[in-house]
Amino acid sequence: AEKFLLIKKYFGENNLNFKIEEWNINSEYINGKENSCFRVGLRLNNELIEDEHCVFGGPIDAAFKTIQKILIKWCPCVEDLKILDFHVSIAKQKEEESTVRTKIEFKNGEEFSTVGVDSNMLTSAIEALENGFRYYLLKKEII
Repeated sequence: AEKFLLIKKYFGENNLNFKIEEWNINSEYINGKENSCFRVGLRLNNELIEDEHCVFGGPIDAAFKTIQKILIKWCPCVEDLKILDFHVSIAKQKEEESTVRTKIEFKNGEEFSTVGVDSNMLTSAIEALENGFRYYLLKKEII
């Protein structure tokens, strides 16, 4: 998926204007239950769309479901996209200021993975999510 995105970015037509411009995550763990809310402002074909979604679960689940909720209105087939695996590793070791690499594996009939890299674990994960949705939409030729 990453090679495909790079080729589209530098050599192909990439008419899809899809970019997460701002986000906020609130997550809490009380009495053995985790609740997370994700608020996002994303640009889709020159329109800024803002939405929020809360889940009983973690912040990445909330982020995925919020983005999916927005995109389903534009492309119903996005509902078929699922996360199979989520893996975070250190990309550049610098003690507690290390840079992390997040790899997310998706499934929608085909399996693919995308990555995000940042010094902030959540930013890294959101970048990987954004790349996953972008790949999915471009492969489906929803542009």
